[in-house]
Amino acid sequence: MIYEKIARRVARFTIVIALFCALLCLCATKLSTIIHAIEANMPAVIYGNVLNDALIDNLPAGCCVEVPCLVDGSGVRPTRVGKLPPQLAALMRTNVNVQELTVEAVLTGKHEHVYHAAILDPHTAAELDAGRICEMVDALLEAHQPYLPPAFFA
Repeated sequence: MIYEKIARRVARFTIVIALFCALLCLCATKLSTIIHAIEANMPAVIYGNVLNDALIDNLPAGCCVEVPCLVDGSGVRPTRVGKLPPQLAALMRTNVNVQELTVEAVLTGKHEHVYHAAILDPHTAAELDAGRICEMVDALLEAHQPYLPPAFFA
């Protein structure tokens, strides 16, 4: 009986560990904080990457945002932040635009969106001109061909 209880607890911890490692890319310290908060029902705050579900008003719904999350026995609950200063939201949207184009490329199989995303990326555009960016994307697509949708190469 006690061994079954221990086995269930170990299985529960294993699921929690796998889920949070995969979704939040956590370091060991943060992961142990989450497990302890859930198992002991002791509230803790972490900063997690979650979908923007009315958490930040002036960023697109569904984009990934990093916000404070309350963790306790009932799980992980993101905290509503509200409206960011406009200059900060504008800067973040430049990255969200790149991410949206990249996702669109994967979902539709239209590899030209990868080029659009790379050209619109603020850091890439600050380092390379459009021609060099396209050369870089060509090389990256070729190097990662085994992992990309076949439609990219049709």
